Amino acid sequence: MFTGIIEDVGRVAQVEETGGGRRLLIESSFSPALTAGQSIAVNGACLTVTATGPAAFAVTAVPETLRKTTIGQLRPNVRVNLERAMPASGRFEGHIVQGHVDGTCPVTAVLLEGRDRLYSFAMPPELRHFIIPRGSIALDGISLTVARLGSDSFTVAIIPHTYAHTIVRTWQVDTPVNIECDLVGKYVVRHLEAIRSQPAPLPIHTHDVTGIFK
Repeated sequence: MFTGIIEDVGRVAQVEETGGGRRLLIESSFSPALTAGQSIAVNGACLTVTATGPAAFAVTAVPETLRKTTIGQLRPNVRVNLERAMPASGRFEGHIVQGHVDGTCPVTAVLLEGRDRLYSFAMPPELRHFIIPRGSIALDGISLTVARLGSDSFTVAIIPHTYAHTIVRTWQVDTPVNIECDLVGKYVVRHLEAIRSQPAPLPIHTHDVTGIFK
């Protein structure tokens, strides 16, 4: 599990095809602390560390990940958001982020508002019911709050610190980003869908029940 608080902005050093998947070598300041088998979020997508070194670590993305995320678009020298899985004793700073990306969405507008920036995105129709005003959302692995919600778009506010310490500064209009909706919201929607799909209960006639005791 992750929290959406980016620890480091890494650099893709190498991309290698692996028979349908893709192996990425990523430079990071915390590479020496990693071990093979650990989970790490790369632009919000949970991947497994397969090898480590003093300056870089390797991960492998399977075809399903390449289809559903922007990981397949990564090339050498591209910067990526990195977050290690939260330890059980860690502080919960952001919100529950699984690293299971729901899809991608493009930036549609960037607006300066004082020292902050407002980024708007096209909302994938299939995710409409999971996004709410002032709800949590993870974009490229960053824990953010939905500031505005339209019929087919949503907007988040980016403070200067987030802009300076993540890859947000590389986002432009039409840039696709990974999106993961709030886990709690997805469970609620799924539960309601299950209730709606159940057949209506048979009506109970009181005279049938009372007749038992006559």
